[in-house]
Amino acid sequence: MPKAELFLLDTCTCIFYLQQRPSVVRELQRARHRTYLCTPVLAELYREASQIAELKGRAARLLEVAAFAAAFPVLPVNVAVARAFGFCPAATAAKATL
Repeated sequence: MPKAELFLLDTCTCIFYLQQRPSVVRELQRARHRTYLCTPVLAELYREASQIAELKGRAARLLEVAAFAAAFPVLPVNVAVARAFGFCPAATAAKATL
């Protein structure tokens, strides 16, 4: 029996999701139970949100990031995570669309 493909999100894909890009939203909803975040990506999302100058916009984005993070398991960083990220289809797809 073949193993299910797993996805490790990169920062660009997460930002595209938060921007509600239809193709990214659709793919993440389809693969939600096989998709993971890692702590450096989550840290980058919080850093991006915290740098929004306008207070209401910053607060709203921080809430969006928190809700997004709650939807996926967050993996700690280790060599296996780094290696998986290097071969991640989601990362490759996001780079191809930039």
